[in-house]
Amino acid sequence: MLKRNRVVDLASTAKDDVLAEMVDVAATSPYVLDKQALLQSVREREQKMTTGIGIGIAIPHAKTNACTDFVIAIGRKRGGLMYDALDGGLVYLVIMIAGPAARYDTYLNIHAKIVLLMACPEFRQRLINAETTNDIYHLLKGK
Repeated sequence: MLKRNRVVDLASTAKDDVLAEMVDVAATSPYVLDKQALLQSVREREQKMTTGIGIGIAIPHAKTNACTDFVIAIGRKRGGLMYDALDGGLVYLVIMIAGPAARYDTYLNIHAKIVLLMACPEFRQRLINAETTNDIYHLLKGK
């Protein structure tokens, strides 16, 4: 689900621009059939409630027929960005999950694993402070 080219340092500074940038990254996967439909699904989900869960993390996601299988994209924003996080803090890591609408159980398992990984303060800080996105990728692949 996670490939090296889908771990990036984010250029955008505004939440909506970050979502679009993350969809662009996710859409490098052949599993994303319709980038615009995916972006619309991500934005609609975000309007229901922020995916900025706090502790410096956001997990935007979409369950959509625009994807044939699950894709994960990771964006790191050095210095953080305002994201309407539940705790009011900055977001440093944006972890996007996109997958087919019919596979809700798989989505829940992926989301739960990410939340458990991010709950570890030491691991989270290692990701945020990693020298390169390649380091982030390897840290995550080790888990």
